[in-house]
Amino acid sequence: MGKKNIIAGLCVCAMSVSLIGCGTGNAVNGEEDTTKNLVAVTTTEAVDLSGVHPDAAREIQVTLDTIDKNVSVNDKTGSINVIKQGTGIMALAVGNSLVENQVELVIKDWKQRKSDEDMSNFKKKFDIVYSEYNKLNSSEAESELKKAGLSLADYHYCGIGKLDMVEWINNCLK
Repeated sequence: MGKKNIIAGLCVCAMSVSLIGCGTGNAVNGEEDTTKNLVAVTTTEAVDLSGVHPDAAREIQVTLDTIDKNVSVNDKTGSINVIKQGTGIMALAVGNSLVENQVELVIKDWKQRKSDEDMSNFKKKFDIVYSEYNKLNSSEAESELKKAGLSLADYHYCGIGKLDMVEWINNCLK
């Protein structure tokens, strides 16, 4: 009977080890349960900007970085800083020759380098600048520019209506 008890005991031990090794989800011997700490890994496809003029792409991305750096989520339309950022994005749209699908690629590339939190904050900042842009492309342009010590003579593209590139950028950021 002694041999049978030893064999039965070994079988129970072997079964216990097998169950523990099958991922019961319990920590064993003080080891951390690794099944709870799995992190989802996302891969982002590199954006192919080879068909986009690099200076034009850089101009858009620098303009977005400038807005991100110089505008606060607490800024308001009509402030000197926001007016200047609004005229800056309008100048970009007037002087940049990229077409809509190229702008989409540039924005996609720029967004990939931002965290979700950074993008959330940036969208708030851009919404402020976009609201100012809407004033600058309307009959309010002259009075808005005066607030910042600017004039229509220097910013001739203000007051003439919406600019495609600003609209494309806005749509890509949504």
